[in-house]
Amino acid sequence: MQDIHSLALMTHFTARASNWKREPFSFRKVCAAIEIWVGLTALFGLAVLLAPRRLIWLLPIWLLFMLLFKLAIERGLWKLLSPNLRNQIPYDRAEAEAGKGTVRSYSDLFRAAWPRGVKASP
Repeated sequence: MQDIHSLALMTHFTARASNWKREPFSFRKVCAAIEIWVGLTALFGLAVLLAPRRLIWLLPIWLLFMLLFKLAIERGLWKLLSPNLRNQIPYDRAEAEAGKGTVRSYSDLFRAAWPRGVKASP
C-alpha cells in the first residue's frame, strides 16, 4: 500500500514539474520562479535560525510576507520595467501563446534587459 502512495506522490510531483516545463515563458513565470526561490530561502533561514517550536508561530507571518511579496513583484516590477522591455515580454500564458514579444527564454530576457555594448551606469 505504501508503494502505491509513494508512486502516486512521485507522479504528482513529476507531473507538476513537467507542467512547469510546458508552460510558455512569460513575466508571470519569471515572477513565480522568483517567488519560489525567495520563499524557500526565507523559510529555510527561519528554520535554521529558530527552534522548531517558534517556527510554527512564524509560519502565518511568513505566509503574509509571501503574499505581499507576490503582489509587489507581479504588479510593482511590471510597472517599473521600461515600456520597450514590457513590449518584448509576454505578461502571461495567453499573451505567450498569442506570440507577443521576442523574449522566449531567460537568455533572451537577459539580452533584452542588458544589450551588448551598453555599459551599466556607475
